[in-house]
Amino acid sequence: MLLLLTACAGGPPIATATGYQYTAGAANIHSYRIEFAGMPEFLKPMLRDEISRVLAQKGLRYTEGDADAILLMTFINDPLPSATLQSGSEDNNGSMTSEVFAARFNARIKIEMTTRIAQERIWSGTLSRVHYVTEGDYMHEAPARDAMRRAFGELFAAYPAGRTEYMTRP
Repeated sequence: MLLLLTACAGGPPIATATGYQYTAGAANIHSYRIEFAGMPEFLKPMLRDEISRVLAQKGLRYTEGDADAILLMTFINDPLPSATLQSGSEDNNGSMTSEVFAARFNARIKIEMTTRIAQERIWSGTLSRVHYVTEGDYMHEAPARDAMRRAFGELFAAYPAGRTEYMTRP
């Protein structure tokens, strides 16, 4: 869990890929609920909040009850070989005085929106980011949320805008 908590502390932006878009079907969706698979508990509220902000701008309303669509977010952790990072201060020769071993993993979130009744796929894509985590790192929540919001904005950029009276809090 410590590794996951440190994951969004800094580094490269989140990569996005939109896998499927059915804009005609998306135009008929006005509400959605979110389901998670394999998702660490601490990520659920952040992901829910940030995707809800993006989708509210498209006119979609988040609900925990009956909805037009189900948005499934599946967490996939792909371990990568550990890395050695230079750390510490420079000695008189300009060399780094210590090395730190970092765990590495690619955290991916597979996203699929389907209609609730017919289970017809409306939208799908992935978010992913390679994380380097060292002992003592921790997650900076505000930058992580900002990165998630930008990534969701990219993923749903072509989603057709509808009614916007269902805005979530900023």
